[in-house]
Amino acid sequence: MRPRHWLGVASTLALCPAIGLLLAPPPPVMVAALGAPATRGVLHVHTTRSDGGGSVETVVAAAAAAGLDFVVLSDHGDGTRDPDPPAYVSGVLVIDAVEISSDGGHVVALDAPASPYPLGGEARDVVEDLQRMGAMTVAAHPGSPVGALAWTDWAVPIDGLEWINGDSAWRDESPLSLGKALLSYPWRATGALARLFERPEALLARWDQLLATRRVVAMAAADAHGQIELGWGADGGRLVLPGVPSYKSVLGLASVGLDGVALAGDADEDARLVLEAVRRGQIFTTIDALAGPGSLHLEARNEGATFGVGDFIPLQGELEIVVRVASPPEARIDLFRAGEIVASGPGPELLHLHSGGPAFYRAEVALPWAPGEPPVPWLLSNPLYVGRIDRESLPSPFLTDAAPALAAEEWAVESSTDAEGAIDAVTAPDGGPEVLLRFALSGRASESPFVAFRVPVDGRFTGLEDGLAFSVRADRPLRVDVQIRTPTPLPGDADTALGERWHRSVYADAAARDVVIPLDDLRPRGPTNEKLPDPSAIDSLLFVIDTVNTPVGTGGRIYISDLRFGPTQQGTQ
Repeated sequence: MRPRHWLGVASTLALCPAIGLLLAPPPPVMVAALGAPATRGVLHVHTTRSDGGGSVETVVAAAAAAGLDFVVLSDHGDGTRDPDPPAYVSGVLVIDAVEISSDGGHVVALDAPASPYPLGGEARDVVEDLQRMGAMTVAAHPGSPVGALAWTDWAVPIDGLEWINGDSAWRDESPLSLGKALLSYPWRATGALARLFERPEALLARWDQLLATRRVVAMAAADAHGQIELGWGADGGRLVLPGVPSYKSVLGLASVGLDGVALAGDADEDARLVLEAVRRGQIFTTIDALAGPGSLHLEARNEGATFGVGDFIPLQGELEIVVRVASPPEARIDLFRAGEIVASGPGPELLHLHSGGPAFYRAEVALPWAPGEPPVPWLLSNPLYVGRIDRESLPSPFLTDAAPALAAEEWAVESSTDAEGAIDAVTAPDGGPEVLLRFALSGRASESPFVAFRVPVDGRFTGLEDGLAFSVRADRPLRVDVQIRTPTPLPGDADTALGERWHRSVYADAAARDVVIPLDDLRPRGPTNEKLPDPSAIDSLLFVIDTVNTPVGTGGRIYISDLRFGPTQQGTQ
């Protein structure tokens, strides 16, 4: 290279620090707290137990540096690990949770005990299992621009969602935006990362749609890893850039505040208070990189009573909605009703008189220097619900007319090479007939071993309003995949050599439970020509045990009784 070219390169490199300093965002504006400071913490942090770059102690040090009171760890897993008990480490309350992958997105499970079997498969099954065990289910990074990370099954009754996620904000940015952030990162790392935030319009609109039907708690998530994954090396190992972004920079981005929750130093009791507040939606988000500490109060006053976020308020008398905030003078409060702004103005207080029928209200606070197009809210509350009940039960399907299935001796076993199954006719505890399905799931996990129990059902279904019903129990908690099959393989597709399949996974344990599955509730299992099957082409019903929820080397017994087919309806019999 000629000398003048070396001079140009050297000059450019010398200018980088100056450019980065000029691009560095201003430090966050400090504001006085409104009353007692809220208990603050971050959710969704990874450690070396999964794909994080630091230990629990490293995470705690970063949380303490950010002035946080608690941190919730959410390492990847299948739900079978016993969570660590809550503990105070260097003055920070550490709560253990887990992030579980499903076919419809990732679920962060809060307050979840160990599952008796691996959790996975469809999102609706993972959420059903977790909620049955008493856990809170949160859709992780639901608005991610990366298809494999986004939440796709919005019909699933999740308990919460991450409205903003520290690991997703940068993924749809232009090279120019990322370059500016990288240049300014050494001077104000947290501020540089915050510049990649914007208001997630589509996700907040989706949240408002869900709130019209039930409580769904929105929260900020750090999703901190303490490193960036660059890809995979030639040896199959992960390539990472360690320490960038650091835990300290990400944990200082955004936090959740819990009003009225005071931590007393008892780890078990304090963790219970934190998780209870999160479940009820008694939390608000602060983008700490813009200003802080955040203080946001949304309440309703009704005939002398006061209600807060997360509450369900009776629709009686005059109801006043009040928003109070400690903020810079430039801040603007926006009060939303059913997703639409109904009142707006400067702080420190905004009043609105409720009129009309049932509704839900939530608040956002905007700052003129907030980044993004459109700008990210500085503060965001959860809703309070007017004239609503906590959760309405959905009608259950039932068969209006039924035809019995074939006897046990007409069933058959299909299995992979090393797996085994057997079918026996037995007597149920109530004295009626029952089919016993015995399985031993053996073989290599890489070969996806399975055992399937096949019932011939040619001509049993005539339309998509049809379905099947049965009673099921098992010798231990497990999931059995209920599949229907048509003899129409996709051209040239070895996976459908035996036909196309649609399925619905069901839970079973020692207590017999009645199950009704409409055909239109089934989803494709593997490639299919159509989203729903042709009812007249269905020739087989299969009860399948595979490695989605059953570890290799497992055996067990499943009992099926009262198997019937017929038209289904939604409602109460």
